Amino acid sequence: MGKHAAAHVHPTTAIRLALEAGVDCLEHCTWLWPGGLDIDEPLMEEIVKRGTYISLGLPSTWYRVPLGDIQDIMDKRGREALLGPRYESIRRMFESGARVLSSSDAGSTAPRIDELGLLLEFLANQLEVPAHAVITSATILGAEAIGLGGEKESLEAGKKADFILVDGDPTTDITALQRVDTAMKDGVAVAGGGNVFL
Repeated sequence: MGKHAAAHVHPTTAIRLALEAGVDCLEHCTWLWPGGLDIDEPLMEEIVKRGTYISLGLPSTWYRVPLGDIQDIMDKRGREALLGPRYESIRRMFESGARVLSSSDAGSTAPRIDELGLLLEFLANQLEVPAHAVITSATILGAEAIGLGGEKESLEAGKKADFILVDGDPTTDITALQRVDTAMKDGVAVAGGGNVFL
């Protein structure tokens, strides 16, 4: 039908079914199974082979909110038992060569619109995903995943110039992405110096 399709998949069984159905993007891709959480390596290889995107959809409770303050359906011990394996699965997904997207779980579990930079910092500094991979996962791959790869994913002649200017070099200090100086849309400044230009 010419439409992109995404599937919300936490259990490994759901990941397998979504992949078999031919979805373009796997949301969360948590790799849960009855005994815990671990990547199914043959299935991961198939995801890489097909070029299916994985959108992390990490809620802020995984990287910002202290465990004791989480108001959630999962008990504290249950979440603690999943943190280590989940973080390791994220590292392995990046290392596998999969098209991993750094994305928040906006709309649930307390993420705010201005927190993507915190997630990117967490991935680079806590999970030790290389900064260039984190930046690519939040920019180029994100544009490609929603069908805008030919228009917006990079700064090239003929493409729409949507980008931000930051204070610092995010490839050496990922927190620079939290210090936005100017926002550009279609090559025109739309925000800067604490002001929005209409």
